[in-house]
Amino acid sequence: MKDFDFLLSNPELANNIRIEVTGSDLLSLASTLVKATREATLIDARKGEAYLTIEETCQQVRRDATTLHRWHKSGKLRRNSLGLYRHSDVTKLLNK
Repeated sequence: MKDFDFLLSNPELANNIRIEVTGSDLLSLASTLVKATREATLIDARKGEAYLTIEETCQQVRRDATTLHRWHKSGKLRRNSLGLYRHSDVTKLLNK
């Protein structure tokens, strides 16, 4: 993780770095991401919060993904680190 933090603080160095990744590394990463997503979803479910995917949100607000991206950047409708939108935030936006 130290190396990753170093690259984040010095992005110009990342252009010159090549990383070799094996299939098992990718499977391990995928498994870790799925597990983290499930845990986050369980926590949110306990709080009673529902989340929508980009596609679901596009359908609800009747806009395309480009508009959602622009709204995220401007702060009008934020998504979480997994790219999901809180149902309550979408509902608030629609009720304005």
